[in-house]
Amino acid sequence: MAPEHLIPNHGGYRRLFRAHLPREIRQSEKEAEMTPLPRTPGTYIFIGRLTTLGEFTVGRLGRIAFPAGDYAYVGSALGPGGIAARVGHHLLVSCRPRWHLDFLRPHLIPVAVWFTTEKYSLEHEWAAALQGIRGASIPCRGFGSSDCRCPSHLIKFRRMPTVETFRRHACQGNHPRIRTFRCHGNAG
Repeated sequence: MAPEHLIPNHGGYRRLFRAHLPREIRQSEKEAEMTPLPRTPGTYIFIGRLTTLGEFTVGRLGRIAFPAGDYAYVGSALGPGGIAARVGHHLLVSCRPRWHLDFLRPHLIPVAVWFTTEKYSLEHEWAAALQGIRGASIPCRGFGSSDCRCPSHLIKFRRMPTVETFRRHACQGNHPRIRTFRCHGNAG
């Protein structure tokens, strides 16, 4: 029996078997299973693409319209399993959404993950750096940042900047090495 996934459906969830998921999502999940991410703590940026305009319920934030484009979600993975566990969770469609990204994830095609394996969180600095890049916008205030003062940890781009552009904004002076995990070959 194929593993099943749940996707939002008019206030509830409906079951989908893996074979019924769009090809891009099936492929990205397959490649994610084959490519190991570090099991160490760190900070990450999950990059996903929304191909059409959508309006989705995001937990207590309510119903929000998300325009098509590339989205960067900044988070930290300091607990057990580190980056591999947290990003592994984000690469799959969650049947019981916990984090804000879990509500948006069924609609995103995973593109890439940028990460560092420092033992301290850089998520606030990285969210600010992304917001400072030309073309960045905040689609939803408070997304992923309900426990801090950041405007949002979700940043939208019409087209995602390259990791080199991000490094220039985030890595002024000495900064940890930022590595890239490509979900299905079209990451920048």
